[in-house]
Amino acid sequence: MPSDKPKNSMASSYARHGASESTSERASFFDAEEIPFFDPTEGRTTDLNEVSVFPESLRGKVDLNEFLGNGTIEVQVLLNQTDANGYSLQGVKYPPHAYIPRHHHDADQVVFVLEGELSQGNKVVKAGSGYYTPAGNAYAVKAGAEGVRLIEFRHSPLTFSTEWVEDDPARWKHGK
Repeated sequence: MPSDKPKNSMASSYARHGASESTSERASFFDAEEIPFFDPTEGRTTDLNEVSVFPESLRGKVDLNEFLGNGTIEVQVLLNQTDANGYSLQGVKYPPHAYIPRHHHDADQVVFVLEGELSQGNKVVKAGSGYYTPAGNAYAVKAGAEGVRLIEFRHSPLTFSTEWVEDDPARWKHGK
């Protein structure tokens, strides 16, 4: 369902960190060793509860700012081509047992696990493995006991949208 909500409300935070923005019309280079990870909720001026698409049943019961902040997710912007034909590549780190509830994006993604492991339902994805998720396909992920570090690749700038679909407040918890 189309939304009148802004696309990726953390995009302004992404723009302040990591790789410089570019377009798909020229070669782009990056060095993952030199680009730091950061908390994408840190320093934002937007209330994620106001701009995110998620079930009305969660309003007032789940604070997205708190849930996604405080070290829950760290991002490393490696590539962000901002034109309509652009690509993006970002590193993501989750701490041990972090849980990201069911959601979907408006862009296809390829995820490759570099360290640790994560699970999607009963499927465990270990370092050296990955998965593809088509746009609009809802999924949830849980980091393993050691946490997980991965890369996400999209044929989209980092302005893709995320729509949260998990409507049970009890499932919005991190931990074992």
